[in-house]
Amino acid sequence: MGFKVQAKMCSSCIYRPDSPLDLKKLEDQVRDKYVGFKGHRICHHSTDVCCRGFWNEHKDKFPLGQIAQRLGFVEFVKVDTIGEGTEKRGTRKGSAKTRSSSPSSKKRSSGS
Repeated sequence: MGFKVQAKMCSSCIYRPDSPLDLKKLEDQVRDKYVGFKGHRICHHSTDVCCRGFWNEHKDKFPLGQIAQRLGFVEFVKVDTIGEGTEKRGTRKGSAKTRSSSPSSKKRSSGS
C-alpha cells in the first residue's frame, strides 16, 4: 500500500488552467506560512486520494510527497466516489506490477 494519487486530473479540478477559482486563496487554506505544505489536498472525487493537480504542482513541496517518491511508494489510482462506480487501479512507481481491486462495500445488516 502506497501513497495514493489520482491517476488523472479531474475535469473540474481547481488546478486546471481554465479553472475560474482563485487558486492562490485555495492553496493558502492548506499552506503553512512558515514551512509550506504540511499535507496535501484530497481530490473531491475521493475520500483519501491526493488530488492529481496538487500532486503535479507540489509533489516536491510537502514531506509525504517527497518520502513517497524516494521510496517508490507513489500509487496512481483511479477513484471516483461521485460517479456511478469506484474503480481502483494502482501501479507502484518504479515497478511494473499492477494491482487491481474492487471496492469493498461496508454493508450493515439491520437487525429486526
